Amino acid sequence: MAAIVVNMLDDGAFEVVGSQGEGVRVLNNDEGANKSWVIMKRDWTGVRWEVLWDFTSLDSALNAAVYEATGEEKPDYEVRMPDGMTFKRPGVKTAEEVMASAGWYFVAELIGFIPLTTSSDRSTFDVRAEFAKMIKGDDVRLGDVNISDEDDEGRHWIADVVLDYRGWLHLDEIHAAAAEEFRKEGLNVIPFFDHRTRTNVACSEAVILQFPKDRVVRAA
Repeated sequence: MAAIVVNMLDDGAFEVVGSQGEGVRVLNNDEGANKSWVIMKRDWTGVRWEVLWDFTSLDSALNAAVYEATGEEKPDYEVRMPDGMTFKRPGVKTAEEVMASAGWYFVAELIGFIPLTTSSDRSTFDVRAEFAKMIKGDDVRLGDVNISDEDDEGRHWIADVVLDYRGWLHLDEIHAAAAEEFRKEGLNVIPFFDHRTRTNVACSEAVILQFPKDRVVRAA
């Protein structure tokens, strides 16, 4: 019998193909009531994808998808990622933990930082309103607004903006993906980004913003 393989597709869905060539897919659906992962299969027309079941864990969804495609209960199978990384199921650690150890995360939010210089008499309330005017899309939210420095040019502000994303990304891809997503929103962000994952499956590296030394404010 051929090995059972689940592939992650370019759109982030997991797919296992049965002996008849029919694909069964697993996708994230955090908008569902207390369920995070759904299994989908084409309907009788072969055109429309329909949801079969939903699950609270990725592992449960993958196991059910394999069963739906192959008819085998609790078989061993392999998950293959786009970068060539593979791992076996079942396993001691959850699928999301294994993927996180290899740099793959389900990213829920991308975080960018917008700079702005104003006159020294502008308040945080006023400047926050200025930043808010820059945001046009419904998927972007304004976060904290802080003064990074003040000099002869005026007050230099930095605001973080949070963009809903929802998709699998490798750590090596997050910078480029964030830059592209914020470009689409027309936001003039600096080239440093952060992110939040769907669950805290592993600690990720902190992002350190490198401001010029002559712009650093030191407390007396």
